[in-house]
Amino acid sequence: IQSFWLGHYQRCYYFASKAMPLQANDAISDLQKLQEVMMKFYLSIACCCLLRSSNKPKRKEYNEAITEAKMILEKLAPECAHNYENKLKLLQAEMHSCSKKDKAARQ
Repeated sequence: IQSFWLGHYQRCYYFASKAMPLQANDAISDLQKLQEVMMKFYLSIACCCLLRSSNKPKRKEYNEAITEAKMILEKLAPECAHNYENKLKLLQAEMHSCSKKDKAARQ
């Protein structure tokens, strides 16, 4: 997360992609589930930033990470709207912004 906040999106992507398999191997507690959701959310926002200035070979990987986070947030938003609804809206706005749909991103 520190890489994300410092604007090092490539580093954020790298460390998050390395940490995901480690979490998948453990018995997942509620705290680990929350950490996974938050990591995927920040990873998806970082991927949106990388899509704007990225090389084409990684575009597919970035889009997959964004789609995965969106699906998770869509599932969680109705269950806990005060935590996940705004995150979902932010991710959707970033996705529209990446697609050069500025009017849709502002809504």
